[in-house]
Amino acid sequence: MTARFWKIALTLTLLLLLLPACRKPAQEPESAAPAEDVFPIRADYAGDNLPDHFTFVADEGEYAAEVLFTTEVPVEHFTFFELVFDEMDGDDPFFSTHELYEIPIFEPGKPLLVRMTFGEVFPAYGFTFKNAEGYFKTYGVSQSGMDGSVVISPVKAALG
Repeated sequence: MTARFWKIALTLTLLLLLLPACRKPAQEPESAAPAEDVFPIRADYAGDNLPDHFTFVADEGEYAAEVLFTTEVPVEHFTFFELVFDEMDGDDPFFSTHELYEIPIFEPGKPLLVRMTFGEVFPAYGFTFKNAEGYFKTYGVSQSGMDGSVVISPVKAALG
């Protein structure tokens, strides 16, 4: 085989690999249902003029903040709990939980206001809910070290 053949073969291979990346992706119609992997829970600092909401006080300490949890879709078995550090599981911390507050069906339009403190190294509080596939996953609530915003992130924990 000649060098010219290999140049043509390489050029065609590169074109075939790069061509799909250049296409404009098709847009979903606005009426399309939200994707299953869209995370339904949001958390942010509570402001003024709150709608009707559930209220739970986890901590009255000097550094306690009011965090508002909202959902865009109904979720089942929303449980807010204290996270207690147990051990390191490889590179990740592993927690046990102490259930503090439960909402059987957490509905849009009725958020949960929690007065809580943030952990210094690991999250001090977290939550779980039943996802669309029927599984429970655990999330910690912490404060960003970059801008101070409320951050939700997955954690490893034993529920119950």
